[in-house]
Amino acid sequence: MDTEICHLYSQERTRRLAIFRRADGTYGWEEQYHYENALANIEGWAQLPAEASRFHDLEAAKREAAVGLPWVADGRGFIDVAEPR
Repeated sequence: MDTEICHLYSQERTRRLAIFRRADGTYGWEEQYHYENALANIEGWAQLPAEASRFHDLEAAKREAAVGLPWVADGRGFIDVAEPR
């Protein structure tokens, strides 16, 4: 099972990058977007379609995410990092 270990949020807080660790010790990332449904009174985060990612360490996953996602690479850097679960 994958374990999300940190998040990087866009300035507007409408997108985030979730970095996770797999059971085999490798890391990956996925882009997510925030949604709200006022009629159903729900909100949360949903994954956007993504290419597979596999990295040997956390720093490599962060570096490669900056290459693949323009809002990560635009100089804002990590705005908020969640505590590891």
